[in-house]
Amino acid sequence: MPTAVEVFAAASPSVVFIEVPSGTGSGLVLSDGWVVTNAHVVGRYPTVRLFTSVGEFVDIPVHARDWLNDLALVGPLTGPVAETLPALDFGSAETVRVGEAVYLVGFPGEVESDPEATITAGILSRRRRHPCLDVTFLQVDALIAGGQSGGALLDERGNLIGISGLGGFTDSNFGLVFSAEDVVRVLQPMYLPGSGSTEAPGRKRQEAASAYYDTAAFLVTVTEALPTLSVRASAPSGADIWLVIDSADGFPPIPAYADDELDYLFGGTYGEEDPDAFYADENAEGDGETLEVRVLPGRYVVSVGYWSPAEWESLEVTSSHPLVPLDDPENGSDTLRAGRSATGNIGHLYDTDRFHIELEADEQVRIQVDS
Repeated sequence: MPTAVEVFAAASPSVVFIEVPSGTGSGLVLSDGWVVTNAHVVGRYPTVRLFTSVGEFVDIPVHARDWLNDLALVGPLTGPVAETLPALDFGSAETVRVGEAVYLVGFPGEVESDPEATITAGILSRRRRHPCLDVTFLQVDALIAGGQSGGALLDERGNLIGISGLGGFTDSNFGLVFSAEDVVRVLQPMYLPGSGSTEAPGRKRQEAASAYYDTAAFLVTVTEALPTLSVRASAPSGADIWLVIDSADGFPPIPAYADDELDYLFGGTYGEEDPDAFYADENAEGDGETLEVRVLPGRYVVSVGYWSPAEWESLEVTSSHPLVPLDDPENGSDTLRAGRSATGNIGHLYDTDRFHIELEADEQVRIQVDS
C-alpha cells in the first residue's frame, strides 16, 4: 500500500489552482485535456487562470457548467506545454469500504503568489444518498476548507474517487464529496457539441417579462476603466417595481468610494426609507427606479421585479454597462401533482421559481421543500 507521501507525489501534479477575480479553487486535469472543477469555483466568468505543475495558463475558457450538480468543464488545455501535464482518471468509489483511509488534495486557503497543493488525511465515514439529485456523497472526516472545492478525493491506493465541493461542516467535523461515478455520469453530456456555456451578447438596453412572483435578472461586468454602474428600470404600465444590484456570487457588493465619501454614502443619501446603495424601492408612483454606484471590478447581477400582483408584464432596463440576460430554466411551466417532485436551482440571490400544483376543490396537500 502506498504511503501518503507517495500518494501525494503521484496525484498533486494533476491538481491545479484556479483563479477568478472573485476567488480561488482547485481543479483536476483529466487525460483528455479537460479540467473539471465545481461550477461555484468558476462562477459566471467566461475564462479562468490556471496554475499547474508545468506552468501558468491564462484566459482558459469555461466550456460548460451544470449548476444543479455544481460541476464545470474548463479548457481543453492544448499545446506542447499542456501535453506534458500529468492527468488523472476517475476510479471507483463503490469499492472503497467505510473506515478505509482517504486523502484530500487541493489548494485550501491558498493566498501565495506561487500556489502549492496540500494533502489532508481522513477516513470514509459513510455514504449519503441525495434523493433530489439522485447522487451519492461520500462523507469524510477530513474537513473541506475554502479553496479546496474542485480538489481530489483519493483512496488509500491513490485512485481518484471523488471531487470535493459541498464544503465542510465544521460543527460536526465532516465534509461531503461528490462520488466519482456520479461525476463521470454528469460530465458526459457536458462534452457534447452545443453544451457549452457561451454567453449571450450584452446590450445596454434590455426588455424582459416579469410578474410579482418572479424576477428578471441580468449579468453586468464592471471594469477598472468604467467603475461607476448606473442602472434604471421602469414599467411601461406604471406599476411599482424594485431594483437590486448584488454580486454574482450572492454577496453584497463592495463600494469603491473614497474615504471622504463614506459619510455621504451611508448617511441615507439614497433615501430615508432605504439607505442601502444597492437596493431601490422608493417610488410607488410608477416612474421607475434608478441606482448609480461605484463598485470594485467584477461581475454583478441586476435584479428587477414587480410589487403589484400582476401577471406577466414587460420591463425596460437600461444600464451604463452591457446587460446580459440570465436564463431561468424554472420558468413556471412545470406542473406538479400529488406524489411528484421537481428539482430546481436558485440561479442568483433574488431568483424566485414558480410551480403550478393541480388540485381538486377542497383538496389539501403537504408541500415539502429541501435544499
